[in-house]
Amino acid sequence: MMQQQSARLETRAGEALTLQGVRFTGTLRGTLFEAELEQRFANPFERHVELVYSFPLPWAAVLLGVEVRIGERCLSGAVIEKKQAEQGYEDALAEGNTAILLEQNFDGSYTLNLGNLAPGET
Repeated sequence: MMQQQSARLETRAGEALTLQGVRFTGTLRGTLFEAELEQRFANPFERHVELVYSFPLPWAAVLLGVEVRIGERCLSGAVIEKKQAEQGYEDALAEGNTAILLEQNFDGSYTLNLGNLAPGET
């Protein structure tokens, strides 16, 4: 099974988005390196969009968490059963709320869905 080699950021309809900035920081703790990656992007469209961000992790890396900041709001998640997570995400979008859903793919990569990002939001 081939692992995804690069990150992709696009709308659900497949329209590509461009990152506006990236910041990488890290801390060495004994033999472990804890890294934090911050990526900035904006919705350039004149409509609300659902973004799909797919990304690989290096071999033996562990994803410890995810946090999405939209303006002054901060979205984070908890690990729950997949069907429950998908239903909660869809319910939030149907109510007009912004929501995130993070899934690990079969190849070990991850996909983050960010729904209802308003025009111009970063």
